[in-house]
Amino acid sequence: MKDFIDKHSDIIDCVLSVFDRVLFKGHLPISSSDGMTSFLSKNGMLIKDFKKIVPQYASALNNYKDFLHRTLEVRV
Repeated sequence: MKDFIDKHSDIIDCVLSVFDRVLFKGHLPISSSDGMTSFLSKNGMLIKDFKKIVPQYASALNNYKDFLHRTLEVRV
């Protein structure tokens, strides 16, 4: 992993380290094309607008990363 991080450090914003698994709380309904279509539809989004919506989710993840950094005082 260290070699990968070193090789791509210029495009890596943060690294989250956990024991051996990443745990997500909740459900990620986008594991298939049908799941993604259903997720978008249930949230009133059109497939053609997905590219415009993604930055909002990326921003939310980035904000959570910052929250973890501030509250846990860890480098993320």
